[in-house]
Amino acid sequence: TASLGDKGWDYQACTEMVMPMCQTKDSMFELMPWNFTEYAAGCLERWNVTARRDWAMTNYGGRHLSAASNIIFSNGDLDPWSGGGVVNSVLSLTGINTVTVLNITGG
Repeated sequence: TASLGDKGWDYQACTEMVMPMCQTKDSMFELMPWNFTEYAAGCLERWNVTARRDWAMTNYGGRHLSAASNIIFSNGDLDPWSGGGVVNSVLSLTGINTVTVLNITGG
């Protein structure tokens, strides 16, 4: 809703899309290990909700896309997030290609 303003993403990250963010000693950023317990405590404090670490995997099935249909994923080979994306087309349970991946060279 409009009343959330730009805080809507923070709420969704707590309730649906927990994404670990951290930096290691090999990063140019200050060391910051991922701690789900601290993250969940922050969600409880800010939103009074319990962080659901595995909600997206449970709800959407993770990379088990054989029951999905009519989805197109696009990935650019220069996109730093593409490594975590769907990079291969998937055949449905009936053998029909219903999840298509478009790999964009130079994109």
